[in-house]
Amino acid sequence: MKKFGPYLSAPLFMIAGVIAAVHLSYLQAERDLFAQVSFIAGEVVQRSEIVSDQMMQATNILDARGDPDPCSAANIDIMRRENMGSSYLQLIGYVHDNRLMCSSYGRHGSGIDLGPPTYVSAANFAIRTKVKTPLDETGTYVTSTHVTTGMTVFVLPNLALDVAKSDKGLALGLYGTANGIPILDRGEVQNQWMHTDLEKGATRQFVTAEHVVALIRSDRYQIVAYCAFPIARLYGAWRAYARFFVPLGILVGLCLSGLMILFARRHLGLRYQLREAIKSETQLYMLYQPIVELESGRWIGAESLVRWRHGSGQIITPDVFIPIAEITGLMPRLTAKIVEMVVKDLSQFLKNYSDFHININFAASDLESGLSLDQLHRQLHHFGIDESRITVEVTEGSLLKIDYARRNMRLMRESGLQIAIDDFGTGYCGLSYLVSLDLDYLKIDKSFVDSIGTDAATRSVVPHIVQMAKTLGLEVVAEGVERQDQVDFLRQQGVKYAQGWLYSKALPIAELSKKIAEGRRLQALE
Repeated sequence: MKKFGPYLSAPLFMIAGVIAAVHLSYLQAERDLFAQVSFIAGEVVQRSEIVSDQMMQATNILDARGDPDPCSAANIDIMRRENMGSSYLQLIGYVHDNRLMCSSYGRHGSGIDLGPPTYVSAANFAIRTKVKTPLDETGTYVTSTHVTTGMTVFVLPNLALDVAKSDKGLALGLYGTANGIPILDRGEVQNQWMHTDLEKGATRQFVTAEHVVALIRSDRYQIVAYCAFPIARLYGAWRAYARFFVPLGILVGLCLSGLMILFARRHLGLRYQLREAIKSETQLYMLYQPIVELESGRWIGAESLVRWRHGSGQIITPDVFIPIAEITGLMPRLTAKIVEMVVKDLSQFLKNYSDFHININFAASDLESGLSLDQLHRQLHHFGIDESRITVEVTEGSLLKIDYARRNMRLMRESGLQIAIDDFGTGYCGLSYLVSLDLDYLKIDKSFVDSIGTDAATRSVVPHIVQMAKTLGLEVVAEGVERQDQVDFLRQQGVKYAQGWLYSKALPIAELSKKIAEGRRLQALE
């Protein structure tokens, strides 16, 4: 029987390998989802704390005045100054008997009815979670009113919940610890999540019959953030891992543990596929959308835009894979790859067009760490490209960690790079942030350009942004220009530059070069 021992034990090793593979598949899927929900919940807590800090500061300043008339001209002036100096507060006012009597906009006559509060916190603040006012018919606000003084601040829920927007199955929100009443919410929520006892600064992760959940409590305020994925996400990830691990367990049962550890680290979803795409020389590629000087119509620059052609031939859009790169920590690698491809494209192109500029997008993590900036410096130096020919675009969301942003933006300017704030008007960036940063351009988001010539509530935003940019000495670039009436309006407002489909779609570098050459030959003939 001894000679059959190895053959008889082989099935046992394979069964053990299968059992271990199934178990490890579940653990890895659970660990991945726990990491994702915890990261997102942590972002919500951090943003909510910043909002709360600014709420407390504005309320305390107004309370400290002790003005017998809360709606005096002096108080309203302070409301306006605090509103302008805050990066998050949308409105500051005074509430009496559930009516907004005055605000940063001025007095409101007999007052605007806000309705009764949702609840009163342990710190004596009346919280209203879904407030609409005629001052902004499109917005729904969260308000906090000091019960004793009536001083009130308004914030937009998206300030805290503007995370992982492309993930439709995500449940996300914030609630008060004293009573478990939701303050902010997005997606499906279970009432029992809001009655979980947590110490300050604590995190709890768990799986229910319906969700994978993470709860994180603020260590400074009486709030808890939650984030949850549907349980189907866990089962799907588990099955995906099992499809890889079980066959490997059968084939290599004798060395199961080593191989399981190796392959357990390989992700089968978009995270893994994106990591492989970054390594690939063919899947990621660059397109360039021209930036046009409105007065002359000349193409004076272009924004570099990354695209992903999956191995299956499917084109995966940036709004899908960029958030994945940010959440999973792949953003520095992706940015390094983008920098490498762009600089390779530019090495000859910029020699042919000495007055042309190229824009490169940096994510929040790029602006915080500085590694992507070092990579850009090295690549430009290697190919002999003048750094003044490059503009780095950063979103308003990148400025949440302002100290990191300010330091790295200062280094950019010292090296000669130019800086633009991308999608301006959508990230709740305060004037105080812009004043403290050394910038060159503001890029108006397409959503505001689309409202030009319409009855949309946001139609008046563009002139305000342009005026603010002029005050700060910044040039303005309008994004998403598609109609001639938009061009006419932008030129009247003093906007110098634009980009959009009216002029050109995003082009490969060879086609961009050809179009520029053709355009300049025609200008020479004229």
